[in-house]
Amino acid sequence: SFAVCEEDQTVIRTVMQEKLQEDMQRPLMAISFSGKRRVQRWPLANFSEIAERWIREKDGCVVVIGGKGEQAEAEVILQGLTEAAQKHAFNFCGVYSITQSMGFLQQCRLLVTIDTGTAHMAPVTGVPCIDLCSAYNLPNQWYAYGEQVRILRKDQPCSPCGAMTCPYGQDARCMRAIEPDDVWQQIMEL
Repeated sequence: SFAVCEEDQTVIRTVMQEKLQEDMQRPLMAISFSGKRRVQRWPLANFSEIAERWIREKDGCVVVIGGKGEQAEAEVILQGLTEAAQKHAFNFCGVYSITQSMGFLQQCRLLVTIDTGTAHMAPVTGVPCIDLCSAYNLPNQWYAYGEQVRILRKDQPCSPCGAMTCPYGQDARCMRAIEPDDVWQQIMEL
């Protein structure tokens, strides 16, 4: 398991206590939605749907993580929730350093992420992970590995394309092909 220094542990605990309060007792799911390439993106509304289901069906709590520059898009995910679910969903974008983020992941039951650095943090921290992978590159090229990692990838006739943007729309065709029900099934199996 990944070791976090005492100073970082204190920061992690303090932020969680301040922001989550009574939700700290609920099963915690982290969402990491952003990466360097547009073709890696999964529609934000899909993340909202998964968060809503986690909160409603698992009596859970959801924290959206990422960099400081991703706060506005994280808010779009949270605004896509019902008013009742919004009470159990939080924007932690820009709150933690990379090391602190890894320590925070250790507090989570699950991470749902696109194929980005966060997906590779999950096996190191021991948190189960659903990794949503774009088909712009070769299969297995950048997958996160571990017993508790589930890869979701939906190849298309154009895969692998190697493109930085998808000619079929804002979110890549291969990522749009991954349905929230596909993700939820993996969550239930994991």
